[in-house]
Amino acid sequence: GGGRLDQFSAATLGGAAAAVHQGNRRHGVSVCVSASVLGGAEAGATVVSSHRQAVADAGRLRVVATAADGTIEAIDDPARAFYVGVQWHPERNDEPASASLNGWLFAALIAAARCPR
Repeated sequence: GGGRLDQFSAATLGGAAAAVHQGNRRHGVSVCVSASVLGGAEAGATVVSSHRQAVADAGRLRVVATAADGTIEAIDDPARAFYVGVQWHPERNDEPASASLNGWLFAALIAAARCPR
């Protein structure tokens, strides 16, 4: 609870900067919390985005990844077994799963499904 959504990121970031996040473009993401579901991802990870809105304030949730422009790309709740939200489209990834941030994300989902708390 208590978060806030940026309803129109083009106004916040500016048109050209916001375009990085639209049209299924690939852009970099930095994982900023190593003790998260994305913590095993390597530096230089890229994702495929297509969004015009973004989390502006994560509220009680934790920001775990951001884009170079500061856009929040992933949030989680460390108090829960598997509670994560990502701003990108993991299903649109064309990289091998073992070499991508999406691979870590899907592996964590499968592990959480196998071992419910």
